[in-house]
Amino acid sequence: MQLLKTNVSEKLFLFFIATITLVAVIVPFIFLINPGEERSLRLDQQRVSAINDLSYRIQEYFNTYETLPVSLDVMETSERLIDPETKKPYDYKQNSQTSYSLCTTFSTDSSQHNQTFPVGQIFKKGYSCLNFTVRYEGKPTNPVEWNYEEAIPQ
Repeated sequence: MQLLKTNVSEKLFLFFIATITLVAVIVPFIFLINPGEERSLRLDQQRVSAINDLSYRIQEYFNTYETLPVSLDVMETSERLIDPETKKPYDYKQNSQTSYSLCTTFSTDSSQHNQTFPVGQIFKKGYSCLNFTVRYEGKPTNPVEWNYEEAIPQ
């Protein structure tokens, strides 16, 4: 009888160790990003970085000319930033005298990876736009029209 109890307890012990080992090997793979998702995330990081770069260039243009550009083509830049995957230029839409959108087709949804994108950069998978508002950093031509805190015409 003692021999039977030992075999059962040894079998339970071995089963327990095998289960823990299996879980320890399999579980990390469940939480890892697969290579396709990693590539998509990397492309979206490049897109957000390029769009932020464009937003700085647009701010500089606004500071110089006191107006938003009518298109990205009128801006004097040494390079034209394009989507890393489609090789197409980013879309530019002027929304008001001081706000605009930069748009492209994203590979992921920012809410799935919010820890890797700057705060405020929210987009959906597919065609999506990031919205920006320029800040007036110079002396306004007509001080009555400007709210210095928000740089939005009144």
